[in-house]
Amino acid sequence: MALSHSYIRQAEEELRRDDVLQAGEKAWGAVSKAIKAVAEDWGWFHGHHNLTHEALFWLADESGIAKLKEAFAVVDHLHRNFYENVLTEEEVAEGLERARFILQEVEALRATPPESCKFVPTSNRQRQRWENLTGRKWDDH
Repeated sequence: MALSHSYIRQAEEELRRDDVLQAGEKAWGAVSKAIKAVAEDWGWFHGHHNLTHEALFWLADESGIAKLKEAFAVVDHLHRNFYENVLTEEEVAEGLERARFILQEVEALRATPPESCKFVPTSNRQRQRWENLTGRKWDDH
């Protein structure tokens, strides 16, 4: 998580310098690294972009913090903005706030051992998410 916090500080500095592209990309990097840290701790696959989404959505469902999904959508847009350059300084600043929120929540969730998880998938998509992250069928859980 230290790297994630370092990236957020760098994002804030880039925003102060009016470099919205770098600010947004650093914020994305901070969130991505934090999610991957949890995935690593919990023995989940996390080697590509889509698995970052899968892990965050599982964590949101597990914790019941739906706002994690909303915040992640904003931060993911910061990453896309690096290539498209369509966001304003204010929109990137809002994205940084969302990134800080995700870091705070993910850091707290990281302290929870995966065996204490109580979430049970109720849809095929949620079961598929579990399988993507763990390589195991939910029924083998």
